[in-house]
Amino acid sequence: RRRVATFVARRLRLSTPRDTRIMHGASQSKRLVVLYALVVHLVFVYATFDVYFQSPLVSGVERASTTIRAPAKRLVVIVADGARADAAFTRDSTPHIQKIARELGRWGVSHARAPTESRPGHVALLGGFYEDPSNI
Repeated sequence: RRRVATFVARRLRLSTPRDTRIMHGASQSKRLVVLYALVVHLVFVYATFDVYFQSPLVSGVERASTTIRAPAKRLVVIVADGARADAAFTRDSTPHIQKIARELGRWGVSHARAPTESRPGHVALLGGFYEDPSNI
């Protein structure tokens, strides 16, 4: 071990073996810095998953019963995925859809929630809840 220290001291042009002890301490402190950085990054990754990936589903809720009958036997849902508001709400560009919305059906504006992909949005529209982000 002493020969290795002397060899390293000569290669790095250190004057005494004591300087090699200082060099060994510096590499040990570098290891501590790397270990500390790894721990900090793991804490940040855990915090990110803890904040952003919580399930929106509530468990333990009793099933609700209803006495209201359905207004029709069939339901037609038209989803204009990616439609711009200035294109969808002007009468000149979509007169047929405007007529259906005014006279025959119900319509509304959906607000997006990340991630803005088609399937999770359809689950939210038809299921009544936002999909768990970890399932995407």
